[in-house]
Amino acid sequence: MVKAIISLIITSCIVIALNSKIGPLPPLGKFLDPFHGFWANARQADNIPAEMVIPGLSSPVTVLYDDMLVPHIFASNDQDLYTATGYVHAWNRLWQMEIQTHAAAGRLSEIAGNITLDMDRVMRRKGMVYGAENFIANLEDTSKMILNAYATGVNSLIKELDYEHLPFEYKLLDYTPEAWSPLKSGLLYKYMSDMLNSFEKDMENTNFRAIYGHDLLELIYPDVDNYSDPVVGPVVDWGFEPLVKKVCPPLQPKSAW
Repeated sequence: MVKAIISLIITSCIVIALNSKIGPLPPLGKFLDPFHGFWANARQADNIPAEMVIPGLSSPVTVLYDDMLVPHIFASNDQDLYTATGYVHAWNRLWQMEIQTHAAAGRLSEIAGNITLDMDRVMRRKGMVYGAENFIANLEDTSKMILNAYATGVNSLIKELDYEHLPFEYKLLDYTPEAWSPLKSGLLYKYMSDMLNSFEKDMENTNFRAIYGHDLLELIYPDVDNYSDPVVGPVVDWGFEPLVKKVCPPLQPKSAW
């Protein structure tokens, strides 16, 4: 009887440990599950269903993946086009989309812990959420329609996901995706704007000037930007004939959603 009780206690402890997050490690029981854990992600790689049902569509949409796995989306109206675009983006890049919006909003520490606190503080001081909110508030009706339809598509994919079909990164970090919204699209827009602005130092320079004065700032950090090359350089003779845009015949679908 005593041996049975001890065995039960040990077994219970093992079960609890395997289903609990220990430090940075995910719950190993779920993560190593051969049917639903990270092994399932290997089976899903490049496994694109021939047909999918996307809630919110008013008519069928065709999505063609070429030999480079680049999706080409064909729809009979704009609403369906952007809904399908959101779904396809989420199918291929959901975790990347979400982690970038968390980074922009200064919320990485909710996922990664104290290691990302400094980055979160920087993003919050920059007012990224405030900028995204104002960006959304000042959109025209057509743009709002696009972002709402896009969010519908992303959320359609999120609602379908169970643990087995979560992207690998969610299993490794042990969390689930949030619902998408136009604000998240605004955050992604602001994040890309911040990242592609040639390494701005506005906040650092403002703090330096407040402490040491404008003259010293100009002496040590003159307003000269020598480290950023333009995407397209000075106008020159490129030495080639430009391609002429042609109207291609409709592609034959390989997969219809």
